[in-house]
Amino acid sequence: VLSVDPEQKIVKTDHAGEFHFEQLLIATGCSPRKIDIPGNHLTGIHYFKTILDAEPVIQAIKKARNVIIFGGSFVGIEIASLLIKNNIE
Repeated sequence: VLSVDPEQKIVKTDHAGEFHFEQLLIATGCSPRKIDIPGNHLTGIHYFKTILDAEPVIQAIKKARNVIIFGGSFVGIEIASLLIKNNIE
């Protein structure tokens, strides 16, 4: 992708030309970045990228009363929403 014109709703690419869109989702992908702080190896610290990585987090949430989310990705925000719905601080 070379450019995005949100007003005209056009994405311009270098090889495939232009695409018109009604809605646009930009999903660049990522890898979890390990936090570099003392204790980052302790039990209860979870990193995940895929749904398979989320299973240990789901199990831990069932037992949790307080949770800290480090980062503000879409996934982190979704987890925060899930926690709020389950009355977990």
